[in-house]
Amino acid sequence: MSDNLDSIHDGDFDPEISSLMKRFVEYCNTGKSLYFDKEELEILIACFLDKGDIEMAETVLSYAKISYPDDMLFDGKNAKILTFKGEFQLALDILLTIPAFDPDYVGMRGECHVELH
Repeated sequence: MSDNLDSIHDGDFDPEISSLMKRFVEYCNTGKSLYFDKEELEILIACFLDKGDIEMAETVLSYAKISYPDDMLFDGKNAKILTFKGEFQLALDILLTIPAFDPDYVGMRGECHVELH
């Protein structure tokens, strides 16, 4: 995972976001106990997906689900990761369990339906 730390360039993201990403990668590399709130985890998942680093997005998601097991936000993030991986049926199965309060989820549902038909 040290490669991930090296690949976070300051010019790619806002300095605060780059710092957050580096802190999470450092947590992964050292196992040192660090706290990340829900908003930070949501940002991390989005940023790692933007970089195309699905593995790190999944690692953040795992941390988030352990830290916030009942938060449906992370079910939606899981569905988003699955769409990035082309696993549209699994993503749709998750999305159908989430109330469609977020326009992104409605759009992902549509994307999954299109890809499956």
